[in-house]
Amino acid sequence: MNFTNEDDRKAIDAAEDAVESDDNEGVASTAAVGRLIRDGMKEVNYLDAILHNKYARNPDKLRAWQSASHIERAPQREKKPAPMPPKPPTP
Repeated sequence: MNFTNEDDRKAIDAAEDAVESDDNEGVASTAAVGRLIRDGMKEVNYLDAILHNKYARNPDKLRAWQSASHIERAPQREKKPAPMPPKPPTP
């Protein structure tokens, strides 16, 4: 097969377009993750109220719901207080 410079250039451009498209899809997917997590947590809170009311007298089912709906969270570091600014020297 004989390729010309123009054919090579078209192949490179097509490959670049495909890679850029994949990057854009990944960014959009990453942005959607936070929104979907937030929506899911709202639903869990909504269902939590319903199930606590419905199964208030059935501790086994209530415990099963609490186990299933538990959300593992990353540990949060304690914020350190800002240091006091140094006092200006007295004349």
